[in-house]
Amino acid sequence: MINAIDLETGKKFNNNKQTLRDLRDFNDEVCREHGLSVPEKDTARLRYTQTEKAIADPNTKSTAQYSWKDEIREAIDQSQATNMDEFKDHLKQYGITIERVTPKSITYRHLAENKKVRGRKLGEDYNKGGIQHGFERQIQQRQQQKYESNTNFQPKRSTSNRHESTERDTDVTQSDWNQFAQDTNELERRRQAAESARLVDEKARRDREKRVREKQASRPIINNDRDHDLEL
Repeated sequence: MINAIDLETGKKFNNNKQTLRDLRDFNDEVCREHGLSVPEKDTARLRYTQTEKAIADPNTKSTAQYSWKDEIREAIDQSQATNMDEFKDHLKQYGITIERVTPKSITYRHLAENKKVRGRKLGEDYNKGGIQHGFERQIQQRQQQKYESNTNFQPKRSTSNRHESTERDTDVTQSDWNQFAQDTNELERRRQAAESARLVDEKARRDREKRVREKQASRPIINNDRDHDLEL
């Protein structure tokens, strides 16, 4: 149970998706510290189309089928990446690429099926926000493992230091997304520049050919004028 109002500051609890994720991670960390099992992911957070629901329905005859979207979900679930580069390399092993990234969404392509789908269609955990949160969770888990391996040599970190480290790691994860967007924009800028240069070269070539043709066409006229002068 959590009080809606902080008795010391008087501030109200801000109930949003990010806060709920932070609370869930904090709860998981407390469970691990006390040797308790960590609750598994809520499968209700997944989103399925009508076709996928029909496939998954045990009352149908198609229970043996497996959706290509499920393959994308499974590949993402198996990821232990902490940044975009690691994430892309991991998905390549499953024949999946990242088609497009926007400030709020991410689109995947299943190469074998040659189909693409937005992350939000797969479920909240598979959209850009969920993937970024997964990076942060993996960073925290690696830090926790490193901390546990050094417990005999280092004192336990305070809560404030742990939060400060998490904030720094979050900044690094956000910089990965920013760098990915910058690289995409730079590739597009170079492509446009190359295309512009090609068009300029093509125009210059046509102009040269035109001048050559005009020069060649004017030569007989000049020769006729010279012959006429000699006859006079």
